[in-house]
Amino acid sequence: MNNVPRSLLLDSILNRHPLTLPPQTSVMVAIEHMHQWGQPVLVVERRCVVGIFSKSDVVKAIAQGIDVATVTLSHVMTQPVMTVLDSHLTSGSALLEYLHQHHLKNVPIVDHDGELVGLVTRASLTSLSQGAPPQRSSPQLCRVQEIDPLQPLDEIEQCLVLEDEQLEHVNSIYSQTYPSSQTYSPGVEGQTLSTTLEQTNRELEARIGLQAAQIVHIHQEWEHKNSNCHHVQAQLERFFALTPSLLCIVGLDGFFKQISPSFTHVLGYDPFELLAHPFLRFVHPDDQQATQAEVEHLAMGELTIAFENRYRCKDGHYRWLSWNATASMEERLIYAAAQDITDHKQCEENLRLTTDSLPVLICYVDTDHCYRFNNQTYELWFCRPVAELWGQSIENVMGPIYYRNAQPHIQKALRGEKAMYDATLTTPDGHCRELEITYIPDIDSDKKVKGFWGLINDISDRKATERIKNEFVSVAGHELRTPLTSIYGS
Repeated sequence: MNNVPRSLLLDSILNRHPLTLPPQTSVMVAIEHMHQWGQPVLVVERRCVVGIFSKSDVVKAIAQGIDVATVTLSHVMTQPVMTVLDSHLTSGSALLEYLHQHHLKNVPIVDHDGELVGLVTRASLTSLSQGAPPQRSSPQLCRVQEIDPLQPLDEIEQCLVLEDEQLEHVNSIYSQTYPSSQTYSPGVEGQTLSTTLEQTNRELEARIGLQAAQIVHIHQEWEHKNSNCHHVQAQLERFFALTPSLLCIVGLDGFFKQISPSFTHVLGYDPFELLAHPFLRFVHPDDQQATQAEVEHLAMGELTIAFENRYRCKDGHYRWLSWNATASMEERLIYAAAQDITDHKQCEENLRLTTDSLPVLICYVDTDHCYRFNNQTYELWFCRPVAELWGQSIENVMGPIYYRNAQPHIQKALRGEKAMYDATLTTPDGHCRELEITYIPDIDSDKKVKGFWGLINDISDRKATERIKNEFVSVAGHELRTPLTSIYGS
């Protein structure tokens, strides 16, 4: 089903003429249409889906005591409605998994303006995956609809339970009315049984009425809470849609629960493709173990700050993401935000290729005096892998004496001023080096100093040459002055 061309996929699963009615339509008229078409009603206003009305909405309305003969669809329809953009219909299997994941039987398809394009049902997707011909919707052909195999069993079970309760109650009253020692009388028994059944029926009606009232009260409370949830959800969706960061909510079961549109923009997947699969499926194999360990740390209440991993795009390429995240154990959810740092990583790699060929130390230091970049020459001087130096302080790498002497120059660079000075350093190989050091501040567009670049040049040879030169000049000068002194003395 994944290899089906998009045009054929749309033609196979998309019902472009579903049952639609305006919100001011009478509920009774809508019920009649549902009976004829065999499918739920999409409530549409100005080509946009504003609600959906199905048999479950009829039952809910009756349970609330609503007179369905006097109200319109706008009073009883389910809203808001989950929809899918038509441009995202590229994989039938992914859409089917999306429906299963969210327990949906059908989903309206809309364009980028929010206007209705058609309806996709779980039945049409299942038929496509099994190679069956698609079902076309019309009042004559839509009688056969997708049936939940558990629904009839639930209804039968409810009837049986009610029947058992009635029989038990009748038998109890009958036993009290006719003890085993009483003489059997068909006429009297028939009259008494009729009276008992009437009394039992009244008691059942009263009990059911009380339970219905309780259900309606609970449902009203739920509707109020649900309304608040919808309001919060709408705010969250607006925030998700407007931010350029990759925002997501992830369950501890390993599945995305909600993602921002930036995921589609950066990775190229349709939203339901990401929602239908565990997120580790999209992580680079070399990063999966570290990513799983980070999730476990989150589950233990720790924060994730600047965790980096690679995500596979739909075209097969990988992009670097930097994550900040926190977890809610009560909800068993992880709230995370990521930045696409692929370009930054590429710049780092290009910089490394350039700087690794230079015989000088090049580094980047943040405002905490910790290294964020070191070129390959550091590894040659300090006999440590460059990766071990990242995040280490200057004091830990260069030693306390060097760090103490460098402090005034570091502070100058972090004030936004260029700093230059000379220093000496004994490296782990015992070699004492004379250094020429330059710090160049890194200032952003807001005039804030983010750190500084360091350029450290070994000038030991130059200093040695200068010393030899100075010694030669001194000796030569002394030799030249000695004869003159003798002449002047004579």
